[in-house]
Order: sequence, then C-alpha cells, then structure tokens
Amino acid sequence: MCSHAPRLCPPSLNARFSIDQSNKPVMGIVQDSLLASAQMTKRDVFIERDVLFNILMWVENFDGRVPAPAILKPKALWTGKQVFSLITPKVNYRGSGNTHPKAGVANTLNGFDSAVLIHEGNIVMGIIDKKTLGTSGGSLIHTSWPVPCAVFDMPAL
Repeated sequence: MCSHAPRLCPPSLNARFSIDQSNKPVMGIVQDSLLASAQMTKRDVFIERDVLFNILMWVENFDGRVPAPAILKPKALWTGKQVFSLITPKVNYRGSGNTHPKAGVANTLNGFDSAVLIHEGNIVMGIIDKKTLGTSGGSLIHTSWPVPCAVFDMPAL
C-alpha cells in the first residue's frame, strides 16, 4: 500500500514559481504591465483624483484608505509611486534599476532615480523596471513570492 502526504496546494504550484537548481523565479512581469510600471513610477508622473479613484476601483484588496496627495494646490495630485505602492506587497526591498551606474562610479546624486527602495510596501525612491520586476534572483517578484507548499506527515493507512 502506498501512502502520500497531503499538500495545501497543487504539487505543480511550487515548480511554477522557481527553478529548484538556482532558486530563481521563473515568472516575471512582461510587456504592457512592465512598461506601465516603469512609466508610472517615474518622478514626473502625477495622477488626478478621478483617475486615482478609477484605478482604486480595480484593486481587489483595497481597504478604503486613500493616501494623502503629494501636491495639494492648485489641485490634489498623487504621484505614480504612491498609487503603485497601493498594490505593492508589504515587503522591504533594496535594489537598483537598469539605468543604475556601474560599480565603482561615484554618483551620490543619481539623476536617473535608479536606486530602488521599498519600505513596508511603500515605494520610497526608484523606477520599478525589468531589473526590479523580472525573473532574476533577488527581484521584487522573488522577494514576495509565496512560501512553498507545506507538506504534512501523515501516518500510513
């Protein structure tokens, strides 16, 4: 007789998220959603109230709390980083984007906004691009992916 340990999720789910050999994620953000995340998190993107509420209408886990606008006068404007932070998982992340200068180049005032810092799910600085959301190890997808399926021991029947 053969007994199997029950799983909390399908056995193939863990294989869809990472490669066992290198423990890097297989899935990543591509095409339109990648372009939208990079464009939305630039420094000069501001969103008006009506567009903000149209976006929030599609957020499934929205708790009803609207962040304070970054600009109050002459009209309320929110940054793209504030809106993107509403869908970002509550993780801490520090990385660099594609436009980040190479190692050894001293650049304390980075005009490209390429150093990415996320604190408790709030994007503090940086542009969320392919290097941040891609399939590389240590990316935001890799940091926030689900815990592998738990296997419980079961006595043999």
